[in-house]
Amino acid sequence: MFGKKKLDLPAGVRLWHYEGVPQFPTNGPAFLNVEGADLLIRTVQPDSVAKLPTDRITGLDWLQETHYMGRFHNCPSSTAKANAEKWIVMINYATKEGSPAHMAFWTLRRKDYDDVEGMLKGVNALGSKEISL
Repeated sequence: MFGKKKLDLPAGVRLWHYEGVPQFPTNGPAFLNVEGADLLIRTVQPDSVAKLPTDRITGLDWLQETHYMGRFHNCPSSTAKANAEKWIVMINYATKEGSPAHMAFWTLRRKDYDDVEGMLKGVNALGSKEISL
């Protein structure tokens, strides 16, 4: 009666955006879902959607936050509070121009990574890639 109206949350795996999607807030919730041939990344506030064609996804990585920070920011430290261990789910992809890029999301649970991996394998985004030599 006097409570705040709850927002309708989008479908998909809930992770927290760290970096890689322009104009998405850092540490804001993001929902990843596959629709058709696209990986959709949604935020609730602000209401935004980013689309990545699954055929441009080149890999998926799971790193401890300290390893991620050391590798990509030259600062092997953690921002986690109360001894919680943050994990980074990193989606590697090729830009429209063909150069490598990545998006990083954080979580505290391995199950979230497994859900993203299963979702992408379901559309063969992480399947074998044909390599011509």
